[in-house]
Amino acid sequence: MKLTEKNGYTIISDFDSAVEFADINAETAVLVFMPEKSFCADADFMRNIPYITVLASESLQDYSPEILMMFDVRLAKEPYFMRNSAEYLDTYRKICGKNSAYCYESTPETDNFQTDLIHQLSGNFTDAVDEYLTNILKVKSDYQIKAIASCLITARKGSADAVLDEESKQFYRLIRKKAEV
Repeated sequence: MKLTEKNGYTIISDFDSAVEFADINAETAVLVFMPEKSFCADADFMRNIPYITVLASESLQDYSPEILMMFDVRLAKEPYFMRNSAEYLDTYRKICGKNSAYCYESTPETDNFQTDLIHQLSGNFTDAVDEYLTNILKVKSDYQIKAIASCLITARKGSADAVLDEESKQFYRLIRKKAEV
């Protein structure tokens, strides 16, 4: 596994399994997973990872929706399509919400629909990932990013009430920190 610190985030590459993530001790609160091939991950482990997690790959088409949803942010160059079958539609609704809008696109070979499960990037992929993350992180301190990470971690594994409690706690911590300056 290779870790590279860059512009306020850490890139993880050259890994074979999510088991390798257990030893991550990144200096940043944002981890960008850039796999060279599809991999398996344990949902409980990923749900508890103490960082904002980003999955970035030119194509995420080979990943199941369940794997994709283990990450807080999903970035790809190619659009992500799910087959329009009852099973996939049911999975999509569980992941994105019953009333989530989706763009239906029919192809000659099969009926697919494009989802809003990923954020699609254009141009040179590595540069586009860097630009996306730099724009999000550029005006935030480490303290702010860790507060956001805490909220996302709670959202991954907690109830709606737990998320609201954590957001309130982090908001007041940020206000208190700002008053100290």
